[in-house]
Amino acid sequence: MLEKIKYVNSRNQIIESGTGYFYVNENDLRDYTWNYETNSNHIVSFNKDGVMQKSIDGYIIAENEPVANDLKNNIFNIFEHDIINKLYGKLYIGKYYLNCFIVASKKSDYLKHKRILHFTLTIVTDINNWILENKYSFNKNNELSSIMRDYKYDYKYDYYSNNINKIINNETLISSNFKWIVYGSCVNPSIIIDGHVYNVNIELFDNERLEVDSKEKKINIIKVNGDKVNVFNYRNRDSYIFELISSGIHYVSYSGLFNFDLILYSERSEPEWI
Repeated sequence: MLEKIKYVNSRNQIIESGTGYFYVNENDLRDYTWNYETNSNHIVSFNKDGVMQKSIDGYIIAENEPVANDLKNNIFNIFEHDIINKLYGKLYIGKYYLNCFIVASKKSDYLKHKRILHFTLTIVTDINNWILENKYSFNKNNELSSIMRDYKYDYKYDYYSNNINKIINNETLISSNFKWIVYGSCVNPSIIIDGHVYNVNIELFDNERLEVDSKEKKINIIKVNGDKVNVFNYRNRDSYIFELISSGIHYVSYSGLFNFDLILYSERSEPEWI
């Protein structure tokens, strides 16, 4: 049984193999190559820099010609939108995805039976790792939040005596990038992971959120209307806000006064076999 492959474009439109008359054959998506550098006949470093190219071979097999044509046009629009807007789509195998573009589509067999199309897609990416997102959600302590409403929120995180401690397990081979998403309302949100402080000194109102992205090195408030406000300069400068999270078990400590998600990005040369 072949693995299912799914492409999700930048506006969340989906084409998935094995459904809707779209089928894929064996492919080279799991193949990978590390580049290496040598000095005096010794290997000194490895990297996967540069653009990687992959291909997918498959078929459209529809019940009739109109259905086949609709699917062909829909697939074109899904792929082409990302090219025109220079926005990555996500190619999924299982829960792992590859940020990429579909840059070519070679077709055959469509004149033999108009409800059938044989295609070969060419995929390119300069982000040469498959990514798995592991999300941990943390909820506020409503009892503690009720008590703190009587204050003017001028206390630092370190002053709270009822910190909540939870455990996360980062099952990766290397340290992970992350996205820390805080949901308003709250003031000066902070978390501590094994003694390292992640803190932004801002105020969030109801239905706003703060996003700290270690990979993109960005810190933004997302307003209710969707506008982004750059708050990079409001980070705690005494503790590096983009410190990667190493593999293994970690204790996460926070005040209990706000809700937040912590998304860890597990990166691999190939998707895990399941």
